[in-house]
Amino acid sequence: MMQTVLKDAERAKEHILNSKGSIMGHRVLNRNRARRHLTPMADYFAPDALFADYFCRRFRMRKTVFDCLYHGVRSYDDYFILKKDVVGTIDFSGYQKCTTALQMLVYGTTA
Repeated sequence: MMQTVLKDAERAKEHILNSKGSIMGHRVLNRNRARRHLTPMADYFAPDALFADYFCRRFRMRKTVFDCLYHGVRSYDDYFILKKDVVGTIDFSGYQKCTTALQMLVYGTTA
């Protein structure tokens, strides 16, 4: 699955839409979401993570608890599964969405 994300990220380029989206001719920027997924994965979630010792400090929970929450939420709702959005670009990964949802719960903010 990671290879698919990387291949789609390589192919995704900045482009101009003619008829899709809410604004005609709206310029869509390539935010490189797939690469932004790889950074936290390499830093915290990979087996040989760079900051594996700091996971509890960063997320305020153990990695096993986060994994349990992530897999539970992912099995409950399809929103947390990686897929393409309406325009055809890669959406945010499930880990990014889960991390953001947990931060919103912790800080008491709304979407």
